[in-house]
Amino acid sequence: MGMVDIRKSCLTLLDGSSLKFSSKDIGLIFGIPASGKKISEAGQLDKTEKERMKLQCWPLSGAKHDYVHVDYWGALSNPKKIHEFDWAAYVHKRLIASAAKYKADTETGSKAPNITGCYLFLQMFYLDNMDISNWSMDHVVRPRISCFTYDKLRNMIAADTHQRHSMKSAFVFGKSSTKFSSGY
Repeated sequence: MGMVDIRKSCLTLLDGSSLKFSSKDIGLIFGIPASGKKISEAGQLDKTEKERMKLQCWPLSGAKHDYVHVDYWGALSNPKKIHEFDWAAYVHKRLIASAAKYKADTETGSKAPNITGCYLFLQMFYLDNMDISNWSMDHVVRPRISCFTYDKLRNMIAADTHQRHSMKSAFVFGKSSTKFSSGY
């Protein structure tokens, strides 16, 4: 999250280059709609509906605390219409907001900043746009996340990691160069 430039919506890499990303990229990675109605247009749930959704969805989120955002629940209220919403734009908005919060927390010295947002997208987007020797893939399969098996991820991460002798971290990513100047 610390590598996200929240103003430019890009990942800033260790060599100073950057990978710009957008809601379209999020749609390509996850196979979710990148156009349609805004999530905010779905309307709000009444108190009873919110409590019902909380009981049904919150335990599945894995959150230890009540960090779950409920602003998208209205878009889930009618399963037949879920595809009509621009989920990629919503994920992009939450990701940028989470990166801003993470940066604010680390700047104020928070010892354990709460990392929210879809950092899985950042990992997939980064690895998919790096030239990682024989682990690089063509961008023809959609959604892109379907290309990343456990073994492929493990090997790509290992190939892109190099040792660093510092107190902060023994290993750091960024050994590879980018395939593209900005995303897909």
